Amino acid sequence: AVLRGFMSSSEQASVLNTLLKFVSIHQSTALLVKPHPSAKESIVEDLINHRKKLKNVFLIDKKMMPYHALNASDMLITKFSTLGIEAMLFDCPVISVILDQEKNFNIYEDAADCIDSINKLEELLLRLTKDDDYRKAWHDRHMKMQKKFKKAYFCTLEAPPSTTQATIIDKHINSTFAGAKN
Repeated sequence: AVLRGFMSSSEQASVLNTLLKFVSIHQSTALLVKPHPSAKESIVEDLINHRKKLKNVFLIDKKMMPYHALNASDMLITKFSTLGIEAMLFDCPVISVILDQEKNFNIYEDAADCIDSINKLEELLLRLTKDDDYRKAWHDRHMKMQKKFKKAYFCTLEAPPSTTQATIIDKHINSTFAGAKN
């Protein structure tokens, strides 16, 4: 069954194939692939294994927390996910690829680029890779829009996003272990 708004296997394959093709041509670009924890691994692994010789593609274990990948990323490409909001907390630009034209799943408002076709995704990635001035302006625009988005939906951060996130995780771990000891 396919639910509108959720990334179907064909959408997932289409986006991943596009990204794999892109990094095979632009080998100075790295691709970190972090499947959703509920994703069927065979789809992602099969597509990546088909291009085994790509040394710039890294498959992140779906059970691992995504924060190391976010810290290392220049952008996040997703359909819609809470990971996009978490990426914003790390000041990481977000590209939302919604191929089924279901605009109700554009949950990031103007804080992310909403791409509705593979051709538009390829064009954006190429321009970001080839045009330094455009990439800087694109990044600056994202930071400005993400700041506005975060201000509307979150409290103001007084520390860098990574420090705030680490503090939240530490508090959760400490409270979990404190409860387990009692």
